[in-house]
Amino acid sequence: MMEAVLDETEKLYALDKGGMLRSLSLFYQGLREGFEAAEGLEAHLTGDYRALVVAGMGSSAIGGQILGDWLLEDSPIPIHVSRGYHLPKFVDERILLIAVSYSGNTEETLTALEEGFRRGCQVVTITSGGVMERLSVERGIPMVKLLRGMQPRASLPWQLSAIIKLAWRIGLIQSMEDEWEEALGVIDTLRNELAPETPTRFNRAKKVALALKGTIPFIFGPRIFEGIAYRFRTQLNENSKVPASSGSFPEGFHNAVMIREGVEELRRPLSLVLIRDPEGEGRLERKIDAFKSLLEGRVSRIVEITASGRGKLSRILSVLYVCDYASVYLGLLYGLDPSSTDSIKALKEL
Repeated sequence: MMEAVLDETEKLYALDKGGMLRSLSLFYQGLREGFEAAEGLEAHLTGDYRALVVAGMGSSAIGGQILGDWLLEDSPIPIHVSRGYHLPKFVDERILLIAVSYSGNTEETLTALEEGFRRGCQVVTITSGGVMERLSVERGIPMVKLLRGMQPRASLPWQLSAIIKLAWRIGLIQSMEDEWEEALGVIDTLRNELAPETPTRFNRAKKVALALKGTIPFIFGPRIFEGIAYRFRTQLNENSKVPASSGSFPEGFHNAVMIREGVEELRRPLSLVLIRDPEGEGRLERKIDAFKSLLEGRVSRIVEITASGRGKLSRILSVLYVCDYASVYLGLLYGLDPSSTDSIKALKEL
């Protein structure tokens, strides 16, 4: 039985040569430490910005996307994520630019940082070292220093919580103490449930991994989970080494449902992953039910991941944590080291 593989804890740790499971066990710690690091940052941050821009690539951009999803209906200014060499034209001296690169050597982000500096932006960097750290020190740019020695994608809790605290400091988040503490409590509970030592029958992430094995996942959820669906997609790419796609609702009702009419040989390898929100809008959830019913029997299987907690942040982070663990367990089910990034390195060398 495949389930037995996931319950052989020693075998899991042996396969996980890069220590991704250990990194996930530090998720709660990372949220606390990143928040505290940004809280103690010596920087003159005002509440008079026209927009908040987060510049980064891959996992170093996702924190900004999650922040934007969380505050979509509440932020008084736009939150924009810039993935690439160049910043949008609107970026000027009235913009707070947060440049994020775990390694500190990401070419695209360093170029965007230089561009923002030339335009007179208020800049904060988040990094573990490299060229970004050197530039920050030389130019007096406020810097949140991250722990070294992790895979960049495993550093997300530190990055995200630092970005959240910076957004709080400039007034984008009002009265968030209760929501932040609730989110930490939800993650604290989940870290025991999702751990390798917890048997599959009690472990949501292991169950998701088992359900996805042998399929190509298509991940959809309500708009506030758009960044989480994207994160799960990229985690499946990196940790599980599988193709995946992602989207959100209600947008998916207007296009993705057409998979139902596709030829069977293309539909059959697909699994549909639905992120469900117990606190979500009723009319949206009813449409998701209808979407699910239309695709039942048309794809290999349908997997649901239900958010935990009441506050938006708890619900977002709970799904993130389940999905991160599930992607690692799926990679281990395939007998792969989730931490390996040989193809990314090969691409950079080419």
